[in-house]
Amino acid sequence: MLDFFVNFFVLLQTSTTRIDNLPNYDIDHILPQAFIKDDSIDNRVLISKEENARKSDRVPLKFFGAKRMGFWKDLLNNGLISNRKFQNLTTDPEKISKYSAKGFIHRQLVETSQVIRLVANILGNEYSKAGTTIIEVSAKMNRQLREDFHLIKNRNVNDYHHAMDAYLTAYVGDYLYLRYPKLRPYFVYGDFKKAEDQDLNIRNFNFLHDLKDNESLDKIVDSETGEIVWEKHESVKQLKKVYHYKFMLVSQEVYTRQDALFNQTIYPASDADKRKLIPIKNNKPVDVYGGYSGNIDAYMAIVRVHGKKEDNYKVVGIPMRAVTKLKKAEKEGHDSYLNAVHEVLEPQFTKKKKNRKTGEITETVDDFDVLLGKVYYRQLIVDGNKKFMLGSSSYQYNAKQLVLSDKAMQVLSKNGKVKSQDENQNMIDVYDEILEKVDQYFELYEINKFRQSLHNRRLEFVDLPVDNQFNGKKLVSVGKRQTLIDILDGLHANATTKKLSGLKIATPFGKMQVPSGISLSSDTQLIYQSPTGLFERQIKLSDL
Repeated sequence: MLDFFVNFFVLLQTSTTRIDNLPNYDIDHILPQAFIKDDSIDNRVLISKEENARKSDRVPLKFFGAKRMGFWKDLLNNGLISNRKFQNLTTDPEKISKYSAKGFIHRQLVETSQVIRLVANILGNEYSKAGTTIIEVSAKMNRQLREDFHLIKNRNVNDYHHAMDAYLTAYVGDYLYLRYPKLRPYFVYGDFKKAEDQDLNIRNFNFLHDLKDNESLDKIVDSETGEIVWEKHESVKQLKKVYHYKFMLVSQEVYTRQDALFNQTIYPASDADKRKLIPIKNNKPVDVYGGYSGNIDAYMAIVRVHGKKEDNYKVVGIPMRAVTKLKKAEKEGHDSYLNAVHEVLEPQFTKKKKNRKTGEITETVDDFDVLLGKVYYRQLIVDGNKKFMLGSSSYQYNAKQLVLSDKAMQVLSKNGKVKSQDENQNMIDVYDEILEKVDQYFELYEINKFRQSLHNRRLEFVDLPVDNQFNGKKLVSVGKRQTLIDILDGLHANATTKKLSGLKIATPFGKMQVPSGISLSSDTQLIYQSPTGLFERQIKLSDL
């Protein structure tokens, strides 16, 4: 077995991190990346540093010749390496057959994802007759561009990675189409059968290799049209420019709910003073018969409550149990619907007052108008510097996207190239950068004093270890890395909240709840977006 570990190619059986910590070994590719982009375990092996330096750019077959063939066959026959790894070990890039070449091309260019194939099929049926070309791009090519040009992807920070992936897909698709016209049957929808009769003389299967590593190519030109396909400095500059956009279009689906009318538990009459109960039936008062709790809203409405000095705008819930009535009113016209909504909402604006002397209870109803009778969940709203979505009549979801510096993205990324001795200070710097962004842009986080809590707990963050500490399987201390991830989740433009146990903040971070209901200013704007976010319509409350 000693021979198994000290020779050039051995099976990778342990984690990359542990192997990287062994000073005498490297992890290297069997077939070089200039030949084919393949970072899978079938193309990676453990190699001694000495042998790695000596082999230069030679592949195993040329470096060892036939003397290692028997050893590799033994590994294959005993199930210690896969057939594909064996093929890689025994391949000479200069002498591959046309059938092997097509296999390499297929692995690099043909997308196997059933979802992508289905989408390509739908788009092809819709647009191919009009002459539109549908190009299928493998996701691993997006990853390759990101790695080559340090376009770090971090899903925790914001949602912009979706837009960047779409941009890179279009970029790669356009590049492949213009750069490799003979290979179009492999990635153009509907053309694959044309590839069967082609005899391609290709010896390099990393089709994006020229974009980064070819020093002699400053410019790549389409031989047919003279169009510039790739201009080294300008093209990289454009990729970086898009990656650093601080604003990209983001839209979220709005919806109404179709759930149970309320919590099905019936609480006794004695609970009527403790909680707000819903009558079992209209003719059964809750202080006698008890009632349901846990009202569920189908959607919301926005009302204007008239005050003595100024009007107040509030978001209120439309109970699920009122939907049938409102649908009937809606068929009769808009005014009829608004009147029905007003009637449904009256109990929420009814106040009871008991006369201390006589014991008589009188009811008064606040004067209010229904401005918008149907407001969906996740409706986008801008009120001053606050940008949020409605999670309910009392919950707000942040709608601002966080943007961090390249250095912060490197620190947060598993692939970030940051020296380990600087890791602790780097994480403190990221925390401070997040604080600065929250202070400047995230006014919504004044709710529950989240902004102040992050400032107050900074020293506690500094004292945390870099990574989570365990005693066996039991978590002893939450580390800086996990705390930053939890903060990013709480800052994300969605409904996610996270308990910051490392900072001892009791309320889940990002839980923007206003128990008394959401109040809005007269300058508040409702943003109605198309599904793509390309089109939007803004309505100001004061104009209603």
